[in-house]
Amino acid sequence: MRRRVIGAWGCLIALLSLWCVAESAWESTGVLALDISRSMQDNDPHNIRSDAEQTFIDLLNSVDGNHLGVVFFGAKARVMKPVTAIQRETLKSLKDSLPPIDSRAQRTEIGLGIAKGVETLEGHGGTRYLVVMSDGELDRSGRAAQRRTRDDELALRELRALYPKLRQENILVFTIALTEYSRKALAGGAEPQPNEPMQMTSGELLLKEIADSTHGKFYRILRQRDYLDAFLDIFLQVRPPTLYNLPRQPDGKFYLNQFDAEAIVIGPRDMVLVTPQGQRFGLGRASPAESPWVRVYPYQHWSLAIISRPFGDLSGYEGIYQVVDQNGNPVHNTKALVHSAITLAWERPPKQEYALHEVLHLGVKVHSFGLRNLREDTQLAEFLTGAEIMASFWLPHAPLPVSRRLTPRGEDGEFVFTGTFEETTTEGDYRLEVELSSEQHPSLNRKIGTSFKVGAPYFHFAVMRRGPSTTSPVLASRNGRVQEAVFAGDRVELLAELAGGTAVDFRREPMVRAEVWRDGQSWQMFPLGRVSEGESVRYRSQLFTLPAAGAYTVTFRAEGNAIAEVWDDRLISTKSLRVNPVQIIYPAKLTVSPTPWTGGRISKYVVLVGMALGVAGAAGMAFIGHCVRTPLRGWLLSTGPGTPQLFVLNSNPKEEAWRRVFPRKGATIGTQTHCDYQLDRRETGVEIDAEISAGPWWERSGALYLRSFRTPSHVSVDGIEVTGKRGVILMDGETLEKPVRIQFGNYEMTFDA
Repeated sequence: MRRRVIGAWGCLIALLSLWCVAESAWESTGVLALDISRSMQDNDPHNIRSDAEQTFIDLLNSVDGNHLGVVFFGAKARVMKPVTAIQRETLKSLKDSLPPIDSRAQRTEIGLGIAKGVETLEGHGGTRYLVVMSDGELDRSGRAAQRRTRDDELALRELRALYPKLRQENILVFTIALTEYSRKALAGGAEPQPNEPMQMTSGELLLKEIADSTHGKFYRILRQRDYLDAFLDIFLQVRPPTLYNLPRQPDGKFYLNQFDAEAIVIGPRDMVLVTPQGQRFGLGRASPAESPWVRVYPYQHWSLAIISRPFGDLSGYEGIYQVVDQNGNPVHNTKALVHSAITLAWERPPKQEYALHEVLHLGVKVHSFGLRNLREDTQLAEFLTGAEIMASFWLPHAPLPVSRRLTPRGEDGEFVFTGTFEETTTEGDYRLEVELSSEQHPSLNRKIGTSFKVGAPYFHFAVMRRGPSTTSPVLASRNGRVQEAVFAGDRVELLAELAGGTAVDFRREPMVRAEVWRDGQSWQMFPLGRVSEGESVRYRSQLFTLPAAGAYTVTFRAEGNAIAEVWDDRLISTKSLRVNPVQIIYPAKLTVSPTPWTGGRISKYVVLVGMALGVAGAAGMAFIGHCVRTPLRGWLLSTGPGTPQLFVLNSNPKEEAWRRVFPRKGATIGTQTHCDYQLDRRETGVEIDAEISAGPWWERSGALYLRSFRTPSHVSVDGIEVTGKRGVILMDGETLEKPVRIQFGNYEMTFDA
């Protein structure tokens, strides 16, 4: 049995070793932790752990950049082989130097084995992992008791105390359970049905807990080929990105295209591989000489098929392959491992940590190993025309991602796709996946992913309202809520305060600005200038007034460049420095309400209304004076003894400019200094104070009146004494029968129109 297993593994590894593709700046470091307690004599009687050492070393030898160490654990843990670079030149001497496995330890200290593995990995870079092969039966007491003793519980607590360190240092732990089920499977016993429930042993439960707690994977051996699949899967977990892929296989079918270099198919012993041209290869079937690129190797419990890309004509290579049984029925219990020349890799990988609201700039590149001539590059460009590259972005605790299609950068000779995400709005752990998908060539679908952290903000942004005596925040990025109401007409300023986060390292001082949108349309751009206020560094905008109510969006932007250390994939193990753009964007939304009705505002409007009414009244008076009121016109001529005088009466006797718009309804005459027409006191003999005026506008009679402001008046009209406020009519309407004689004391004058 052992010879058959070793023979099958040896053939598989010999085939896998043909796939040797160097990835620049990629490496992995692993440790095989093997259980050598005495319980393994029953659970691994064929000492399959020794085959595992040889198998895994040969698997890692198929890709450059791998390092591996070996740890044995039982009552103690010992480093049997330090971490050693796996190279083809020294492969045989490395395998020959491995010590034999002797399962005679009295106790099982899994925690000691994992701790020793972590210690062995210290100081090594790249992908780091542990592969633990054990039955999982924790036994510190050495009595193999049915229940765990107090010593066993203490050992379990010590083991679980290692989980945080493993997660913190990103060390993956893969566990393979070697129990009575694996022993029966390797011995050729009856396999359980696919849906048959199999109760897990306490050891298997513990091994599953270890893998789940460290982001690794647990492998349970229930069937003969589960053991083979486990190591193939671990190899895929630590391989260079997108070097191999497992295509979907409905009805045992898979697709190979011109960009696929080789494929391995693992299936039942009697499987038959059908090519796109209908040729059949398998057990009992001779390989045609015209198809040397297809080889099938049947073994005791399974078969391996190797499909290698031929040189020259690819017409028989490209197409759909299918795995069937001897009767032509599809075989579902198969696995295809495809080595493709197409690779999806980071061109601008995400950082490990971002500041809050920092923009994630993303770039990936698609290239093909070994394709250097123009014809094949043209084929790659044609393939990418029908494919799409989607980036999915998971926020902390978000059930669904934010997805965005990446766009080509457009540079000649490079298949680079870029995009940005501005949704870094919450502190926590984020996950990012980029997928290359093609409906026409599904076997070329690729996916890469990573995780990163969004930490403390680099800037705090705020919208501040400036009052007569105080300044208060209207909206701040610290909590994202409107703290105070804001109204149309308020004067505000925009503020960015340096928070001191370490996730952003600007090469020079950033440019800070803010764009204000009003009701969905760009309104104004405001630069923020740096000001030093004590120990704080702030950027402020000029004061501006919110013109009207509505929905406003203020988008703060801090932009600059940072120096990043990147790998140059054109040279092996070479780093270079590159200037990357850095953007921090914070969109702040606020609603501006109409100005409220306060006491001051009411008073203001009352004054404005009063002024408007005054202006309207004055305009009305001007209109009445010009169009409705009878104008004051006529003349007075002295006819008695005394100095001769002639007074021409009108509504603006002093020739005042504003009286031309608002004429008077009368003119005064007398001995007083304020009178419009002056009489001499020596000639009148008495004080005279009278007025000649038109009647009210509503009479519309055109009459003129003479009245006196003194009692007695000493004024008479045609011998009639003037008394009372109404006075005496000088002219009735527009007619005057004869001149009117007026006596002002001793001075006599005649009025005529």
